Amino acid sequence: MDNNLLKTYMRERFNFYFRGWYLSRVIRIKDSDLIEALENLGNIYKIYKPYIENESKELKTFYKLLRKKKYSKVKEYCWGIFASDNYKE
Repeated sequence: MDNNLLKTYMRERFNFYFRGWYLSRVIRIKDSDLIEALENLGNIYKIYKPYIENESKELKTFYKLLRKKKYSKVKEYCWGIFASDNYKE
């Protein structure tokens, strides 16, 4: 029985969870681990990419920078999104 769980998740929750769970943590990655961590995150993103229906601007920008191997720019971009008293170390 096909209940369209993946389709519903991708349409309604994926952007929220990827942003809140993964992108919010990019700012905490040590520079020495940045390339490996972002490549792994990119691999996770690529698994879901064919199923994304409404890719947010933040996810598009993340993936565009990652494909260009602009790892420090990805971290800077995420810092700009999540920089607040709640996320500062």
